[in-house]
Amino acid sequence: MENQVQTLTSYLWSRHLPIEPEELQRRARHLEKKFLENPDLSQTEEKLRGAVLHALRKTTYHWQELSYTEGLSLVYMAARLDGGFAAVSRAFHEIRARNPAFQPQTLMDFGSGTGSVTWAAHSIWGQSLREYMCVDRSAA
Repeated sequence: MENQVQTLTSYLWSRHLPIEPEELQRRARHLEKKFLENPDLSQTEEKLRGAVLHALRKTTYHWQELSYTEGLSLVYMAARLDGGFAAVSRAFHEIRARNPAFQPQTLMDFGSGTGSVTWAAHSIWGQSLREYMCVDRSAA
């Protein structure tokens, strides 16, 4: 299990946001211009398109959605629960220290993942919180 946790943690830290279509088009135009400026490369339109696509594939991050099975969800929980809980708890303690009168009655956690926000909020404001709404895409 430890190896799986370490592998998933490394993978999650190495991920980048998916590239926006406009950025991809900008890069393609830049590469096309670069290829056309090289006088040694006489390119037909088809060859040019192939060269641009090949260069884009080599230089562009290929983002893929993660599909959380029950097993991967357990590994994710083991990898992320403690750090997420610690960070959110620290933020909630700071809120309470700066505004002791703040007593939230509801909590909405969009992208709730492991539920660490709910646990941290309950540990700080357990008596005042009456309603929790946790939203996450993954059912696992």
